[in-house]
Amino acid sequence: MAVRSNGSKESYLKASLVCLTATCSVLTACDLRDAMTTEIEVVATAAAQELPVDELADMMARSSVPLNRAAVERWALIWVDYSLFAQRLAEGDSLLDSVAVRAARWYDIDSIIIGRMRGALAESQIRVDDAVVDSVFTAGRHRLLDLIVIQVTADMTPVEREQRRRAAAALRARVAGGGSWDRVVAELDPNAGARSGRTFVTREVLPSVLADSAFTLEPGGLTDVIEAREAFYIVRRPLLAESRADLALALRDTLVSRMQVAYFDSLPVKWDIRVTRRAPALVRQAVRYPYQRAASTEVLGTFRGGKFTVTDFVRWIPLLPVQGQLAAASDDQLRELVQSLIQSEMLVLEARERGYGLQDEEYNQLKQRLAEQVEQVRAALDLDVLLGTSTTPEMLRRMVQLNVARHLADVLGGERRLAMVPPFLAETLRQTSRWELSYAAVDRTVEQAKVSRQQMAQAATAIRPPLSVPPSPPSEGRRDAR
Repeated sequence: MAVRSNGSKESYLKASLVCLTATCSVLTACDLRDAMTTEIEVVATAAAQELPVDELADMMARSSVPLNRAAVERWALIWVDYSLFAQRLAEGDSLLDSVAVRAARWYDIDSIIIGRMRGALAESQIRVDDAVVDSVFTAGRHRLLDLIVIQVTADMTPVEREQRRRAAAALRARVAGGGSWDRVVAELDPNAGARSGRTFVTREVLPSVLADSAFTLEPGGLTDVIEAREAFYIVRRPLLAESRADLALALRDTLVSRMQVAYFDSLPVKWDIRVTRRAPALVRQAVRYPYQRAASTEVLGTFRGGKFTVTDFVRWIPLLPVQGQLAAASDDQLRELVQSLIQSEMLVLEARERGYGLQDEEYNQLKQRLAEQVEQVRAALDLDVLLGTSTTPEMLRRMVQLNVARHLADVLGGERRLAMVPPFLAETLRQTSRWELSYAAVDRTVEQAKVSRQQMAQAATAIRPPLSVPPSPPSEGRRDAR
């Protein structure tokens, strides 16, 4: 079984990963046949470079990682990403042109655009004036509360817990005696578990031990020390005059959040979003085998004017919970996940249709972040010296390959930390370069590494025969006696 991608440098990822279907058209959705790689001595290729089974098996055998197909596949694909990354730099590609930046930072770009649209909608639809603030303050269903928290831990002795209770009581006494709340808060000692905050809440949100006291306070009122298992609390309800600005801001944030939730929840009807019956099973397959499924056009859901495929889902995998959590999710949870991802893509589509985009300063910041990530991987692979040398392309390719192999061996051996190629940059590199992974060779690597590791273990624990000790030469006195 093999995974292969092939394309040109100019065909960078644009709007979404749907282009994988064309780039990887040699693949079928569920039949990545071993016939694509007839040589099982090579577990992976990347551009003109090869990773032999013997080399990866030796690295894996000397490491402490599990020897199974998933682990070998993961490290083989890390090698692919490193090799494509290093080769591009060796060819003079900075990996920082505008198309690469937009492909590698697509999620950040989409988030910025959605945020800009949401901000504009909030500005046009939400008004929080003094009359609204007065009404909310008087109604009292929402409360702006000041808190002092003295934390306690389960391993504290009764004496230590009592000391903290007394500290809380002393703080309350200062405020109740006319002391400034702001001054008391400013003098809190974080090392003694003391902290403070201001929160905008409803009664239902607070634990009952706090709500029962906090929601009986008049403006300017102060609770006694409230004891809970994890902390001692002092709660104060500030006067309107001193908290108007914070109350207005908190109220606005709450209204904006509600508007955003309502807008997001309206999208399934607005866009006629439907999740297919087979979506949960297809998601589980994609999570388990993302590279094999990356070119699948099987449909997870539909929306007015389009489809959301397995290919589109794979693009989101690096941003989702760990594989184990998704694998354990129910069918209903996976359907909800697919629907929410479609809704997110519809948000981006609507934002672009409304004319929202990225500003130059925001683009430059994203480019700088990518540049820092590229430099980290470049330094980890020790490429600076190589890329500055004057040599033939073939010799440079070989030196780059040696550096990649050396770094991977050091990481597997625990001598260096893994510096990952940024995931979306790695996707772009794989989609615009020739690479291949042989699953027959992956299986062979597993078996060969197991044999090698066992032999190493036996050699390390073998009882060695004692060294033979040559007889001592006869002394002069013995020769004389003879």
